[in-house]
Amino acid sequence: MKPFKGISARAVAGFACQQGFIYSLFYIGDNHAVAIGGMSLERFDLLSTFAFMAVSFIIALIASDRARRALLAPTLVGWYAVLLVLGSLLVTLPMDAGITEIVSEGALVGLSTGFLLCAWGRALVGAPRFAGAREILLATALGAAASFAASALPIPGAVEVLKLLPIGSAWALRSLLSKQNNDSLPSSNTAEITGTESEADAITLSSLLASPQERSATKRLSIKIVAGTALFGLAGGLMEVFSSEPGMLSTPALPATLMIVVLFCVAAAQVLAAEADGESGSSRAENSFSGVYRTSVLLIMAGYLFVPVLGGFGITGQAIVLAGYMGLTCVLMMLFATIARASGQDAACVFARGLFALFIGEIAGILLGNVLEVAQPSATQPYVVAACAGLASLFAYLFLFTERDYEELTSIAGGIDLFGRACETITQKYGLSKREAEVLPLALRGRTSERIASELYIAKSTADTHLRRIYSKAGVHGRQELIDLGERLQHDLSHGDRG
Repeated sequence: MKPFKGISARAVAGFACQQGFIYSLFYIGDNHAVAIGGMSLERFDLLSTFAFMAVSFIIALIASDRARRALLAPTLVGWYAVLLVLGSLLVTLPMDAGITEIVSEGALVGLSTGFLLCAWGRALVGAPRFAGAREILLATALGAAASFAASALPIPGAVEVLKLLPIGSAWALRSLLSKQNNDSLPSSNTAEITGTESEADAITLSSLLASPQERSATKRLSIKIVAGTALFGLAGGLMEVFSSEPGMLSTPALPATLMIVVLFCVAAAQVLAAEADGESGSSRAENSFSGVYRTSVLLIMAGYLFVPVLGGFGITGQAIVLAGYMGLTCVLMMLFATIARASGQDAACVFARGLFALFIGEIAGILLGNVLEVAQPSATQPYVVAACAGLASLFAYLFLFTERDYEELTSIAGGIDLFGRACETITQKYGLSKREAEVLPLALRGRTSERIASELYIAKSTADTHLRRIYSKAGVHGRQELIDLGERLQHDLSHGDRG
């Protein structure tokens, strides 16, 4: 098994910095509470951060493609990292901090974190599904290991060092996004582009908001999956207020949680590496992906079952639940990347929509947990919260976001991968130019010359010229023979994987 084969070290290191910072932001520190209407609202700092992250996801979803590219441009990514460092280092909230101070910090770090996660969605979706999934898993393991070292080992200033991790995240993101932007630049002359330069550069209100067609595209993420993700978030939010009082550590068993996360991610990466190396048939790939999802949910459910009995053994059920939830969040990001690859949507929109559902669920869970604390006697309240969280997770797994859903999505992504590999094979074997390589997948999908010209912003005559050159180089006599060639290659590649 080779868990590091085919992955980008820069992507792993950068996303590990992002994950490590998020863990330090969410779980290292004290349980802040504020008094609202005579009720003490726990984890209000986390609630505020989640709320502003949700705002950033909404902005990413309603923005036009052009505005979204500007929001997630490499230059702004660096500034988001600077804001995160300033927000986490310079704004140190005392336990008696008021609503204004907590909301201000939440806005500073929440908005920036949300935009960085959307940008990471774009950066991670470019890798093949096995490599991209392993990048997410290995980065999460490294981020969790760094947070473990800072929280569990007596190293002065270690926790403060975690606050600098967004710099590493931005460094990797700027490089990855810049490379993607360069790779996507058209090779044709600007005279081929439809419309004038002044029209392309004009900035209007309508150019900043998504068109109805773009908004419709962002809704392709299954409502069923979004509902399941939100319910998992609800369960996670409920556990955020479990067994922690205002003034105490927000996550008392965090070191144990982080160690479980590291083991889970490394083991899952090894399973997926076996698929990538051909040690299992490709027909079992979907089972491997859904198996990782199943394991994360089972870890969560095991924690709920052991909440009443493990307290005296040094590792609480809460620690297992939180580890499973972190692992599940990692698996969900793998799913979002799969959806983006399979549907052709902007990965930033897919991540924004999925993570919005997850964190809105967490907000609802934190609020519900606080309500249950008021409604139930202190002796039974923790177990009521855990029971509600367990039921929410079980319902989501059995009736909303099931293993079959995950298998179907990964199967679709597998077909996309084969199609992409077939395009690469034709491009390399027949020496297609960069622009011809851009036309090829559209031609293989049966697009007309008019549609190709529209999607690539070139003249129809230019599209016809590229098509004729592709036919000549590939030795075919028309569109149907080219499509047949692509289908044969996909069949051969699939047969080779199974062999």
